[in-house]
Amino acid sequence: MLKLGLSLMACVLSLLSPAVLADEDHHGGEVELIEVMGAAQTRSHKLHLSLRAENQALADFYAHELEEAIEDMTRVESYDGFPIGSLAESMLLPAFEKLEDAVKSGDLTAASKRFDALMASCNACHAATDHGEIVIQKTDHNPFFQRFEPR
Repeated sequence: MLKLGLSLMACVLSLLSPAVLADEDHHGGEVELIEVMGAAQTRSHKLHLSLRAENQALADFYAHELEEAIEDMTRVESYDGFPIGSLAESMLLPAFEKLEDAVKSGDLTAASKRFDALMASCNACHAATDHGEIVIQKTDHNPFFQRFEPR
C-alpha cells in the first residue's frame, strides 16, 4: 500500500511541474523550460557580443554552447499544451543551423544577419505558443564580467 501511495504521489508531483525535459540533464536531474530558455538567452547574448566584437574563436565557442541549449529545448515534450520540442526542431533549429554555418565559415557579417533571423524565429515561436509578450531583441549592452574583443 505504501508503494502505491508513493507511486501516486510521484505521478501527481510530475503533473504539477509544467515543463521539464523528456529525459535527464547532464547533472542527473530534471530541468525546467525556464532554465533552458535562460541558458539559451545568455548564450545567445554572448554570441551576439562575440560577433559584434568580430571574435571568431569566441563566436565558435558560444555557437556550440547555444546549440546545446537548443538541443535541450528539443527534448521538452510540452509546456502549457504546446509541443515545445517539436516547435524548437521545426522553427529554431533551421535558423540556428544557418547561423552556425556562417560562424564556422568565418563570415561574421553573414552570421550577424543569421543571428537576426534566429531572434525572429524565437519571437515567432513565443507568439505561436501564446507567449508573444516575451520578445527577444539584441542589445549591445554587456552585462557580463567578460571582454568579447579578441586578444
